[in-house]
Amino acid sequence: MACDQSPRNYYISDQNAQNRHRLRRAESWLELSRKQDISDDEKFIVLWIAFNAAYGDEIVRTSYSEGRPAETNQFMNFLQEIVNRDEDDIIGDCLWNRYSPIIIGLVSNQYVYQPHWDWVRDGAPDNDDWRVRLQQEIDRVEDELKPHRNRNVGTVLRLVFNRLYTLRNQIFHGGTTFATGVGRVQIEDGAILMGFLVPAILDIMRADIELNPESDVWGKIAYPSRP
Repeated sequence: MACDQSPRNYYISDQNAQNRHRLRRAESWLELSRKQDISDDEKFIVLWIAFNAAYGDEIVRTSYSEGRPAETNQFMNFLQEIVNRDEDDIIGDCLWNRYSPIIIGLVSNQYVYQPHWDWVRDGAPDNDDWRVRLQQEIDRVEDELKPHRNRNVGTVLRLVFNRLYTLRNQIFHGGTTFATGVGRVQIEDGAILMGFLVPAILDIMRADIELNPESDVWGKIAYPSRP
């Protein structure tokens, strides 16, 4: 039995293989998102799976089993690693020059702002000021996206992915109606942003892994493949 386990354990510890399989899985879902007949709903779902393949690791898997909400922290840390390695400012250029109206629209949309739903569902006094906090975040992103200032790409990405994660939860947990309903604007905007962000993220990851195949910054995949 020890002989049977040894190759598998060695493979799991092989960071080069971990990195290659992480990229391969994410790119397979990205390719699916590029089908011409795919709807915005389906495109968003597939792109989120690609994103999840890129950032997910054994820590997230363990946190699920223990009921700890670690996923948002995990992908926010992952996004910071992406920003740190984006030497050509690919993400910043597109966010500022091509997608800023969509970003402002998404951040301004109360229906992808989680404190709004906490207030609607629970009526908790702690969430009564959600409108004030929403406006503060709108002001923040509008200020960040003004021209001729130092780009704080990490801040803008965190605000965007806070909204995208709420949208992800709505879709994945059955809180939307496929192809119809009042939430079409955020789904369309989410699909557009993910359609840019996910390929850019994977390009940055790929360049980093090509330079350093044994880079352990991307962690261990939660469900490793056999050689």
